[in-house]
Amino acid sequence: TGVIEPDGKVRVWRIPEGTQVLSTKLDPKFIVKGGAALLLADKSNFYVAFNNPVNANIMPWGGIQSNLMPGSGMRAQPVNGEFYAFERDTGKMRWHNPVSHQMVVLESFQDFPMLLFTSRMHKMVIRNVMQIVAAKSIDKRTGKLIYDNENIPNAIWFHNINLDLKNGKIEFVNYQLKIIFKFGSDAAGISVEEAGKKNS
Repeated sequence: TGVIEPDGKVRVWRIPEGTQVLSTKLDPKFIVKGGAALLLADKSNFYVAFNNPVNANIMPWGGIQSNLMPGSGMRAQPVNGEFYAFERDTGKMRWHNPVSHQMVVLESFQDFPMLLFTSRMHKMVIRNVMQIVAAKSIDKRTGKLIYDNENIPNAIWFHNINLDLKNGKIEFVNYQLKIIFKFGSDAAGISVEEAGKKNS
């Protein structure tokens, strides 16, 4: 569990021992009245993600919804604001990026070399209301954006994640599109490709 103070100081404790495991700081300008924050962790980093109120002028029909298939058992949490990564051992900030109107996928979060997001929302686009279905991914190590697509077929939810960590491959799957992430043990980064995409 953790707390963010008004000056941006971040402290995290391991429960139930009560041992403090992180003391660091983020820019207080990203703390928005009425917002919330999400704390995540894996073996290398702690992550703090803000979920700030949605701009009603941009999204007049409510907030952000998950694009994970209901009943699949996969979980996600809303993110709408700055997303920070801190080194677990030192508390040093590794990177931070804005992530707007998304849901971060929690399924197998600790095993992924990247952050994975998918969401659906109604958005005002040139006086017309459109449903946007999006997927995004960010390299956990560098904060680099590696995938960004707001044109996922409208009626299609992601229903499965195929993990093949031995061969460095993760597949994010729906019935029309498979997003394939490939990675190695070196610092070469993560590559991504799409397969099976059809016109909607």
